[in-house]
Amino acid sequence: MNFDVIVVGTSSEALEAAVAAGRLGSRVALVEPWMSDWFAPGGAPQWLQRMRDSIASCTRTVFPDSPRRRTSDGLPTPAVLAEEAVEREACAHRVVQQRLDRLKVQSFSGKLRFLEGEELSLQSAGREVRLRSPVKILATGSRTDMPAWAPADGTRVFSVDEVSTLREIPRSLMIVGGGATGLEASFLFSLLGTRVTLIDRRHRLPIGPGVSGSAIVRQLQRLGVRVLLDSEVTMSTKNPDGTVSVELLSGDRLSSERLMVTTERRGRTADLGLEELGVRLDERSRLWCNEHLQTWCSGLVGLGDVVGHPRELAESPLAPRELVWFLLGHSPDRTSSENNRPIPVPLSSTGGK
Repeated sequence: MNFDVIVVGTSSEALEAAVAAGRLGSRVALVEPWMSDWFAPGGAPQWLQRMRDSIASCTRTVFPDSPRRRTSDGLPTPAVLAEEAVEREACAHRVVQQRLDRLKVQSFSGKLRFLEGEELSLQSAGREVRLRSPVKILATGSRTDMPAWAPADGTRVFSVDEVSTLREIPRSLMIVGGGATGLEASFLFSLLGTRVTLIDRRHRLPIGPGVSGSAIVRQLQRLGVRVLLDSEVTMSTKNPDGTVSVELLSGDRLSSERLMVTTERRGRTADLGLEELGVRLDERSRLWCNEHLQTWCSGLVGLGDVVGHPRELAESPLAPRELVWFLLGHSPDRTSSENNRPIPVPLSSTGGK
């Protein structure tokens, strides 16, 4: 089966890229690869934001026979919020799917493997389907890779990917990592009444352009979040009283009921056959790309947080649309000199990397 563009992944970046390519009249295939590890749709920050948005609807009066369980003070547990977020995601997915159908984007799912040349092998329902395209966009996302000092047990010490399994609201919580995921988690749990301590080893929080890091810190502090910058965790200990303690590089020791890690993301690239094609991965299995998000394999580009470098470019809100324009040789206005930028050159004419 031949296509102009094949998009691999279920992240928000993958969906946006498929829509952008479909709007340009391209023949597009959207592939959902079967992978063993669970992945929050749209990435961890967006998933946490959906859970935060679900607090208002979950706290409204519900029918007596509602299966949802609440805590004694009426606030929903993270597991309940995750259920609500799944419902919202399903509604949003139906809208996106209708849009993809209108654009005649074909959807596939199965065990995927990249082959030599322009082909992909897709195993589904006991049969193999070969998909072919000169342009392939990989946007499978990432998962938390727990550091050696924080062995996860799913209860007292857990990763951000396990938030949806929490059946109780922790009274206190330490969050290690002040990136977009850590900030969203801090806002979420502070709204649930948890005493949150946010720990980050950097001097300032890596906020995006146009947003003041100090303003975000003040918002968190108004919600009762304790923000510790220039603080690196070196070890964690599970205490006999059921709490967790961490020791900082400075020698200080902190304790809380739960410990959540949001740092050290690992790309979801396993078992896709990328290494055999010569695709270069970093130490956390994320794609290593050039300034156009092209990999070492001609015709294969990365998008979203599956890209380790350049991360800022790959995770930009405009990245899906601009990448598709670049790959297909289009521009938002080919007759204007907006921002004095040249018209993107198609990937096929550059020979990849």
